[in-house]
Amino acid sequence: MKVKFQNKSELLYATQVANGIVLQQTSLPILSNILIEASGQEVTFMGCDSDSSVKCKIKAVVEAEGKITVPAVPFVNLVRELPENNSFEVLFALNENGVVDVTSGTNEYHLQTMSPEDFPEWKAIEPLVSFEITQEVLKKLITKTLFAVPDKDPRKVLLGAYLTVDNNFPDVAKAPAEETSCHLRMAATDGKTLGYMDAIGTGRKGQESIGVVIPQKTLGEVQKVLIGQGLVQVGIGERHIYFRINDIEFKTNKIDGEFPNYELVLPKEFEHVITLDKTAFSKAIRRAAIVTESQTSAVTFKFKPGELELEAKTFDLGSYKGNLYKPQIEYEGKPFELSINQTYLMKTLNVMETNTITMHVKSPSHPIIFREEDRLDTLFLVMPIKMES
Repeated sequence: MKVKFQNKSELLYATQVANGIVLQQTSLPILSNILIEASGQEVTFMGCDSDSSVKCKIKAVVEAEGKITVPAVPFVNLVRELPENNSFEVLFALNENGVVDVTSGTNEYHLQTMSPEDFPEWKAIEPLVSFEITQEVLKKLITKTLFAVPDKDPRKVLLGAYLTVDNNFPDVAKAPAEETSCHLRMAATDGKTLGYMDAIGTGRKGQESIGVVIPQKTLGEVQKVLIGQGLVQVGIGERHIYFRINDIEFKTNKIDGEFPNYELVLPKEFEHVITLDKTAFSKAIRRAAIVTESQTSAVTFKFKPGELELEAKTFDLGSYKGNLYKPQIEYEGKPFELSINQTYLMKTLNVMETNTITMHVKSPSHPIIFREEDRLDTLFLVMPIKMES
């Protein structure tokens, strides 16, 4: 195998995409490596863990075809540190001792390899349903939900986002004229927060309705490469899901289990609707957070006509009291108060795009709904803290 790379940014990008999936600590040493395969005028970089895989193709001058594996982290680091100039060129060659020689200008590395035959085989997925979605919309679907996925939870089904594909177009996503269009919804929850977004997919093939839980790690890596305006091809198989984005393809196992029916906890009627300036609201919460109690992170919100008072206190630190007034808050209903964990609230506010938001409250003990201005395709939920009588 012998290859010349003449574009550092493309080479670094491909290695970073592959490394994003690689396991840094594993009982299977081969999974700490990147598989590199040269064929024709392309080189494919592939990373794999026990549940997911990714491959990224770039153009190169292939003088001798072949495939090898190299240790992922050292290889990414050495590519990052190679000097870049107008005559940038990296020569990548496997010598007779099974060692890879990486040469660029006066810089020379020699990396140990492992047999590519030990690397997990890339198997094609036969989708039960497939569709296309723009990169921009898919990125929003992930952003509006990934924040609510817990890092750890004994309920494995919560460790990902739930994607449904069907023909049940809600009023906020009315069915377009194309017969092959489909309704998409991505949702995630950690039991304290929830986020979902509706969208439209095109070019659907296969069965009409399906639901699948996609692991957090895969969605996070997909999110990183969604930087263009093109289409993403998505396929859902019996046990796997794939995302094809230009010359990159992600493949992952689905998470087994039944995702909670979150619709059951969404209030249908509300006693209070408050309009808020998100920037002013967030700053006030951050001020209160300085003295919140570490276990509950509780901030108390006291609503009055045209006014919001925020309070926080701890026995060992002290207390805080602050206010928002019109036009930063618009509310003309009856006075009421509730408490919310500021950590959960802030991570929800951080993914809301509009500066004007609405807060919908049925009662201080019911889930609180937040919506972005003039957007009915997104919904966010935060559970309040039960207040002592």
